[in-house]
Amino acid sequence: MKSQSADTLELSNAMFNHFEASGDITPLNGAVQILQNALEPESFNVVLAVELSCLLFTRYRRLGKADDIEEIIAMLQPALDTVPDRHPAKLSMLNNLGLALRNRFRSTGGLNELEASISVQRRAVELAPDGHPDKPAWMSNLGIALQTRFDRMDQLEDLEEAIFLKRRAVELTSDDDPDKSGRLNNL
Repeated sequence: MKSQSADTLELSNAMFNHFEASGDITPLNGAVQILQNALEPESFNVVLAVELSCLLFTRYRRLGKADDIEEIIAMLQPALDTVPDRHPAKLSMLNNLGLALRNRFRSTGGLNELEASISVQRRAVELAPDGHPDKPAWMSNLGIALQTRFDRMDQLEDLEEAIFLKRRAVELTSDDDPDKSGRLNNL
């Protein structure tokens, strides 16, 4: 018998797939609402929270509403210390929070957001074991954040580390991976 959270994820994924196929924002909004309703503050479900953060980020990229970024940060930041590092969703949680913080920085220009983004993205890269399928993406994201800080602060070590991470992300990405060209472009 499937759990209620599995049913919730299945329904939200079906709605997300409908959004991707049709381009209509309505199913995406429905998927977000379903997960928001399923997340109960007294029993935080990290898997649902990570999925919701992905949907909110997708909606943010589509509509540009800062409220979606703020919701991601408000949901994930306080939960970081409550989710053990060994939890399978912790790495995605760190990466998603880092992306949200970096996008907040783009909106506000606040260096604290960029520093926090780098910190949590660095933690995701450090915790990810070699061979983890998402590690190249997380390395690339950290490299982008460090390059952003270099652009702002002009500290050469940030640029050097950004180049190293982006180069390593390309090396770890197989030639048939559709993300390889984007990672090469980020270099």
